[in-house]
Amino acid sequence: MHNNLYAGLVLLLTAALFVASEVPEAAAAQQTKTFTITPEDLINAGGNFFDLTFAIGGARLTVDQTEDSTIAVQAVVTYDDLGPAPKLDISSGSSSGFVALLSSGYDDSSDKSHYNPFPQSWHVVIGSYGVPTGLTVAGGGIETNMDLGGMPLRSASLTLGGVSAFIDFSTPTTLRVENFEITGGGLNLGINNIANTDFQRFSFIGGGVRANLDFRGAYTSPEHSASIIGAGSLISIAVPKDAGESLAALSAGGLTMVLGRGWRRFPLFFLYKNFETTDYGAAAVHLDFELLTAGALVTVNRK
Repeated sequence: MHNNLYAGLVLLLTAALFVASEVPEAAAAQQTKTFTITPEDLINAGGNFFDLTFAIGGARLTVDQTEDSTIAVQAVVTYDDLGPAPKLDISSGSSSGFVALLSSGYDDSSDKSHYNPFPQSWHVVIGSYGVPTGLTVAGGGIETNMDLGGMPLRSASLTLGGVSAFIDFSTPTTLRVENFEITGGGLNLGINNIANTDFQRFSFIGGGVRANLDFRGAYTSPEHSASIIGAGSLISIAVPKDAGESLAALSAGGLTMVLGRGWRRFPLFFLYKNFETTDYGAAAVHLDFELLTAGALVTVNRK
């Protein structure tokens, strides 16, 4: 009888320990931080330029416009209190302009026992201001949907890895973008209305990417150049039929095709395939493309 009692106690104790081990730890609490940069901040820093950088990992990022005249840039960030906290670092001066770094504080070496693939959610709004801006976005493991239309952009540099990104310029930027650069790997990318930046130079470098690049929109300057380098990628390019386009393509182990009406092909030049639209000479706007690809399928569709 005693043996049965002891056996019963052992079973009960074992069951209690098992149940205790199955009780989940306290769930992480959601925290919110708001960072705001005002037009007055930019003016007080001399109003020469605004260097705006987002360095974000493991997050969802959305960027929209706001009609609130008291806001130049505002970021509302929701994050897991068990993970790193977002932060804003700023420096300013009459000679250096206003420099802002918004970062997620993401650390790959942090404890993964409470890992959430999207531990932060960033909602950014851009207001109306006139200070020339250089925008930098560096992101890894993020999903982003950005509308950058209407910004006073002088330059834009996007470095993206392992992300899904959709970028739109729904309205023209208020300044001509001199340099628009995108570098990425393992990337699903869509960019609409690139013409609304009126870019001077556009460059894309990617490996293992699926990209849809739409160069249609409102050009105001006559000359535009674009360089696209891709490996192991699927790249679709849309160009406007009311502009004149030229294309020099060098492909290794892949295929480059031009679609739509008005293309003519010239003889090979140092292994380059050369195309030009029949109305290139008479067109008011010229888009000149250089493509260097390996193991890639590229289509350029004039529509």
